[in-house]
Amino acid sequence: MSWTRLFADKWILDLTYLSPIESNVYIRLQLEMLRTSEPLLNNMKVLARYTGCTVKTFVKALDVLLSIGHVTRLEDGRLWSQQVEEELNDSKENLNKFSERASKAAQARWDKQKKLDNSSNNVKHNASDISSIIKHDANDMLVDAINNNNNIYNKKTNTIVLSKKENALEDLATEVSVQSETTDDAVEQQLDHDAPSSENQSPVSQQKSTEKKTKRSGDKRGCRIPEDFEPNLKYAIDKGLTHDEALSEFERFKNFWIAKTGKDATKTDWQLTWYNWVTSDYGTLAKKKAKLEKEKRNGVYGNYPQREKALANVSQTTSVISTLEVSLRQICKMIAPGFPLHLKAGSSLTKQQETIALKAYERLQELFAVKADGEVIATAMRILSCGLKISQNSDDEGMSLAYGMALETVSEWALIETVKRILRGEVKTISETFFPSTCEFVRLCRDLEEGLLTTANLVRKAVLNTQAKTVKQQERRENVIPLTKTA
Repeated sequence: MSWTRLFADKWILDLTYLSPIESNVYIRLQLEMLRTSEPLLNNMKVLARYTGCTVKTFVKALDVLLSIGHVTRLEDGRLWSQQVEEELNDSKENLNKFSERASKAAQARWDKQKKLDNSSNNVKHNASDISSIIKHDANDMLVDAINNNNNIYNKKTNTIVLSKKENALEDLATEVSVQSETTDDAVEQQLDHDAPSSENQSPVSQQKSTEKKTKRSGDKRGCRIPEDFEPNLKYAIDKGLTHDEALSEFERFKNFWIAKTGKDATKTDWQLTWYNWVTSDYGTLAKKKAKLEKEKRNGVYGNYPQREKALANVSQTTSVISTLEVSLRQICKMIAPGFPLHLKAGSSLTKQQETIALKAYERLQELFAVKADGEVIATAMRILSCGLKISQNSDDEGMSLAYGMALETVSEWALIETVKRILRGEVKTISETFFPSTCEFVRLCRDLEEGLLTTANLVRKAVLNTQAKTVKQQERRENVIPLTKTA
């Protein structure tokens, strides 16, 4: 399909005086002409289905379009539009222009790349020529140095002469290899600089300068990690690692660089590489610091004796409340239905059960008055976070503050008991996967407290009502005079 333009104002003008059905027929016929780029066959049934109209409705709408000139009927009976023909011609012209521009741009890029390739080949060729010139000049310098050395030191021992020759050969060969690795500009500068100096200097001074150049170039080259490399473990220990952690970190360091391949496996200063390894963001030291910071934010860092003491107190409180809860449930089974509350006929309580029933309400109020402190809240949050999911975008510090402020009004027992029930899946009103909100958490804790207090209050009332009923029955018996005594 050819690329065509859409003139909104022109379409609006064409559709201004048309009904919705006529507009639909006009738009669909125009689009089909643009798609096929040719006149449409005058098949009323097919076109009516295409436009979503009945044949009768389509014929009426087509007559209107033919009368106002939006659609024309050709001599062979096919339907066509002058606007479509003009737009198709314009699109073809634009397409030809765009293709011509694209071909010119591609040719320009191709010519530019070809010039760059030719220039790079010329540079390589010039570099090889310069390298051959350097080698030729170096050989000439070598011959001159040997001759000068023979003239100066030939009167001395033959051993000195031979050693000078060997040193000159090795040093000049090294200088040639170093110079051949430099760039084109550096080579030209070296030639301009070394040509006069080599004539004026003695062979001994040339040997010393060559040694310095070789050492400087060798120092810049890296090497793989030596087998006898000994890291500065004290640096890692001073940063916060233990001795065993530092040794383990060095094992990781050594194994990593031994397995490493390529140019990145060579370093010029392995001790500095070790320092960077210790302080990296992915090392043992960084993980250790992150763990300590997280524990510090959650309130469980440092004060371990106090945390253990708080958990021991919660455990004792839980044991007492559990005993009271079991006794209250047993007594609840003895209460008769209906009001006022009283025990079932024939039910009797032991002295211990009666004491628990009368004092459980007050005892629970005392236990629930012990509110959860920061240590207990932090422990509960940490336990709960291990069993439920937390949003990745959540703020740990803000989350700790929010839950701390919300849960400081609930009792220690209610908090720990709620956490246990959530992890066991006994709470059906919240999600079993995600962390509960502060409102849900506080509501669950309050429901536990209020439910147990309500049970204790009902049991106490039932026992008191039963005792009062028993006293009244005894008084009634005492006031009744037997008939035998009156006679």
